[in-house]
Amino acid sequence: MAASFNYETLFDYAGHTKSAAKLENQMSQSDFWNDSDTAQTTVAELKQLNTILKPLDESISAAGDLEALVELVKEDDSLEPELSAEVTRVEQLIDQLELTSLLSGPHDSCDALVSIHARDGGT
Repeated sequence: MAASFNYETLFDYAGHTKSAAKLENQMSQSDFWNDSDTAQTTVAELKQLNTILKPLDESISAAGDLEALVELVKEDDSLEPELSAEVTRVEQLIDQLELTSLLSGPHDSCDALVSIHARDGGT
């Protein structure tokens, strides 16, 4: 796996979980749907948080499974190929999660128009 950011800072699991719980609490209020614009914004925020939280929960669970598999490999060397495959899978999960986290800003889901114009010089 390539050098990576500090995952605690990048994913901010505790902060995202707290924010999601706060939004879910707001959504459970009886007057939540009275203001449809605010409601839509809140639902969109929760959806954005869940794009990080759900894969992060999956990665945490996979890491726990990996720890258990390491213990099994200590007892039975024939499980090493399975351990290697699981390590690769967890690395891929984390790499994908890292990319998703980096692209989960408030404007990252918006379209962009990019124009590239060739100029003199260049290599």
